[in-house]
Amino acid sequence: MKFTKSLRTAGLVAAGAMIGQIALADVPADVSASLSGTYELTYDFSQSGSPFTNGYPATFVINGADGSLCVNGSLLTGAYLKNAGDAEVRWDESTVAGAVSYGLSTKADGSFNEINVYSGGTFLGQFTGERVSTATDCSGALGLSANALAAINLAEEVFGDLFPFDGGSEFFEIKGYIARYYGDTGIYVGFKDGHVYVVGGPFGDKIIDQGDEAAVVLKLENAKLKIEAPKGCNEEITGQLGCGNWDIAITGTVSQTMMGMTLNLKLEDLLGALVLEDVPMDNPASEAEIKRIMNEYYSDIGTIEDLVVNIVTNTDDHVVLDVAFKAHIVQQGVTIDQVYDLHYDMTRN
Repeated sequence: MKFTKSLRTAGLVAAGAMIGQIALADVPADVSASLSGTYELTYDFSQSGSPFTNGYPATFVINGADGSLCVNGSLLTGAYLKNAGDAEVRWDESTVAGAVSYGLSTKADGSFNEINVYSGGTFLGQFTGERVSTATDCSGALGLSANALAAINLAEEVFGDLFPFDGGSEFFEIKGYIARYYGDTGIYVGFKDGHVYVVGGPFGDKIIDQGDEAAVVLKLENAKLKIEAPKGCNEEITGQLGCGNWDIAITGTVSQTMMGMTLNLKLEDLLGALVLEDVPMDNPASEAEIKRIMNEYYSDIGTIEDLVVNIVTNTDDHVVLDVAFKAHIVQQGVTIDQVYDLHYDMTRN
């Protein structure tokens, strides 16, 4: 997901991402097909810390068929609700100024209203305007192809040290290229005439042609498969079926306190019976790594404290974890205190 937070490595990261997602009670969301189309919007009500200034124009493309949001040619997937009762569908994106969330607001009749911008739970401003067409092609704003968008997303996922997901600028045009700049590494990635180009940082000061967009996508997909293969075991690489996959049952309790009111719930009451099947990862039981991942997950959306990980069982085929912690997040200026007591029962297929 340029969905809740992108964690790109296998094994423990997969487990930590799931813990973080459950902790925030994010719920996957559908997008109404009636909202599909291309919107020309302008930013206003800019708040302190916003990466956008008043009057900033942007092209948004909403696609109800696949639930995606396109922002100035950058494709965002993983639409979600912050909780089951939330009215706004959200997508997450990282900008040069930091991570933001876009919240799709609709009117009482279900038509488009605005797109609100948040950092964690803090309101930063909103984009308003009108739908200008029913086109749902994400590349329409700057002419990026589907392969170009796939290449940039895969590069950020597979080689995050060179193309950090949270360090890339918005796409812009320069000398005939459509480019994205990564300030932390000094690298430009450009697209022109169906080819991918890089320059800057470790690539030096001469523009290097990386080849045809489709060929670059294929190379990156193969690299991703190799990285994600738990203990070298992945169907696409080894031909072994179901190796390294786990079924994960998650139970426990959550307590939420907001404005002096406390609500105590069982996790299954909040999200229903929660069983994740065929999750590809290595043995996830490592107290230090889980603590690191949890703290990293909350770093830009809130804080956690008193995190305790108890490894009850840890064998090659069966792992049981008890995870307890307190979380403090801010949503629309309101602080929500949460206490989690979770139980993970993991069985390798």
